Amino acid sequence: MNWLAGQKGGDRLVQFVGAGVWTDGWRSLKRKDGDSTLLIGGIEILLRNAKAILQQGGEVRILQVVRSKSTTERNRAWLVNLLRRPKPDSRLRPLHIKKLIGLYRTAGLFTDKQTKHRLRTKLDRVIASRTGVSVRKRVNVKIPYDTHLKKVGIRRSTERVVDLAIDEKILADFVKTRIRILWLRNRSLAELLHNQKRYASEVEHPCACRGKDLPKRGGHVLTRFSELEVTDFVRNSKNITRPALTHGSDKIAEAIFLATKHLKRATTPVVKPGDVLMEQCHATTAWTDEGIRTWKGRFEGLVLAPIDRNQGDTAVMCPVLYRHGFRKTFAWNPNYVQVGALENEEAVLKESKDEFGKRGLAAIGAWRPDGRLGMAYVIPKHKDLAGWRTIAPAPVDPASLAQRRVARALHQMLK
Repeated sequence: MNWLAGQKGGDRLVQFVGAGVWTDGWRSLKRKDGDSTLLIGGIEILLRNAKAILQQGGEVRILQVVRSKSTTERNRAWLVNLLRRPKPDSRLRPLHIKKLIGLYRTAGLFTDKQTKHRLRTKLDRVIASRTGVSVRKRVNVKIPYDTHLKKVGIRRSTERVVDLAIDEKILADFVKTRIRILWLRNRSLAELLHNQKRYASEVEHPCACRGKDLPKRGGHVLTRFSELEVTDFVRNSKNITRPALTHGSDKIAEAIFLATKHLKRATTPVVKPGDVLMEQCHATTAWTDEGIRTWKGRFEGLVLAPIDRNQGDTAVMCPVLYRHGFRKTFAWNPNYVQVGALENEEAVLKESKDEFGKRGLAAIGAWRPDGRLGMAYVIPKHKDLAGWRTIAPAPVDPASLAQRRVARALHQMLK
């Protein structure tokens, strides 16, 4: 029928072979082309009513091919009309939930992002007013990664909560498609070991070298993990640890409840350990986070810092050496001006914001309300641990937007 619909001209003569099996399936053919007009034995008849006659075989003249639109096509036409002639939400509320869900699905087929957003927001508002459930919000179950957990079991447990929270089966089935099981990243060795920011100040810390059987320079500990007898896993600070305890069913139930609490009627589920925990899992060489903290105790009182140009390695040094390097790089350097301690950051930001506004810089770029100054520190160099590399991070600088625009203008002037 697809080929016949594309042919130009009048009626077409088709030879049918007597049989009881349809190549494309009779239901599909009847749904799509059931209103087509046939001429059989001098009598006009619709295709949907001619099944028994066609299965007997013979010549059939097709007078007119009428293709029925699919549900998606009808929904798309309905949405296009809604865009051309907007209707208030009250005009959409009488629609059946199945129709609203179908329209919401079809809205995702539009290519323009603004159009897609307008339609989805409007339909979600109508569905939420009818059922109290927002279908735009995903059900994100966030759990730290663990090889002992079964992702399929967690998803099935979440689906059971959705079934209990939503009475409408059509709506519940659609909300299930919004479920996502998200693995949260476990902590790296660098996050558990490195403590240089604690010592990045002019506050004096006592020497902790006495009794430490570690390489020293000038009477103070100064070495790196690659020079010590440590295991391969601890030697690379980029390695990721694993949780000390497998997350029990109670923790998983709490994560599912937090992900589904926007459904209002959702309750904390009863999760059976056998549904979400594997009986057997692959062995791993990764250390646990508790094991790393215990192992770190042998370096109590010492500074553990990353090394410049070799981020996998870790430097071990006395706090006295680190404080001297910090003061030499920042405090004693005339190129830097100390504006205050970390405790005074809020007051410094307020003063800077006032000055930013007085200078009229807000016209270039807005002040970021959640910005922070960041904490400066130093890390030793790879070739010589006695050398220092300054680190002044500013990932959330309040004036970053204005700075970028000014820098872009300067670059254009220099071209």
